[in-house]
Amino acid sequence: MEPTLHSDNVLLTERLSKHWRTYQPGDIVIAISPIKADQFICKRIVAVSGDQVLIQKPIPIEAEFSGNSDDKKKPVMVKDYVPRGHVWIEGDNKGNSSDSRYYGPIPVGLIRSRVLCRIWPISEATGL
Repeated sequence: MEPTLHSDNVLLTERLSKHWRTYQPGDIVIAISPIKADQFICKRIVAVSGDQVLIQKPIPIEAEFSGNSDDKKKPVMVKDYVPRGHVWIEGDNKGNSSDSRYYGPIPVGLIRSRVLCRIWPISEATGL
């Protein structure tokens, strides 16, 4: 989540608002990683159920290493919708983030808490 959050930050999170409030785009959440269940991830919700997302289809690996310039096409953008009961999450550092662009939307059930604010370091304490 750099540059917004850093690995040494201490965050205040809450688990109760999911009972009276739905997750919204812009919320920063802590979730179980959909690709490694023993890890937690911190990402920003970009889209919720029913929202449209624009996905860049990956270029096949063969095209990246072939010498043929015809194989090196521009990335194709595809419109899709976030399914019911899922959210689309992305990290703030788009160039170095493993997120829904790679593993797709995640089930809301994987979300463990919503970040309220950063409390450490004190010089950077702020609501998020």
